[in-house]
Amino acid sequence: ARRAAFVAVEVGAALAYGDLYAREPERFSPEMRGYLDWGRKASALQLLKADRIMDATAFALARAFEQADVLASPATPQVAFPFDAKVPDNQGAFCVAANMAGCPAISVPMGLDARGLPMGLQLMAPVFAEQRLLQVAEAYEGAAGLFSAPPAPYGPK
Repeated sequence: ARRAAFVAVEVGAALAYGDLYAREPERFSPEMRGYLDWGRKASALQLLKADRIMDATAFALARAFEQADVLASPATPQVAFPFDAKVPDNQGAFCVAANMAGCPAISVPMGLDARGLPMGLQLMAPVFAEQRLLQVAEAYEGAAGLFSAPPAPYGPK
């Protein structure tokens, strides 16, 4: 499902930025150029398969919400990584399903691992259940006692 979402995003980006990319490729990072190149070459069959996978994922989530008001999962497959480190390739893996289904989702603090690195809890609710999601997130944060003020802004003042 995660790869299917990338197919759709890469094809969409190639559609949106293809003309600009053809005229001024230097305006795009090497990584983005790779995405755009892949999206420009993707076949209609690849896009159709991706759409079907995303539809099936959205359907599975809708079915799950017939039995649960909110779904909980880790926000990411790993704990926080250093600011200067490369973003892990699977960083957004657990967020993809909510995006495919158009479900509201939120990440709240879930505590620290054994090394003291922060972990996040993702909560998802059915489509149009944003108020319920925010109420559950607020109740969880209050019960867990893990809320902390945001850090000071970065950069010059």
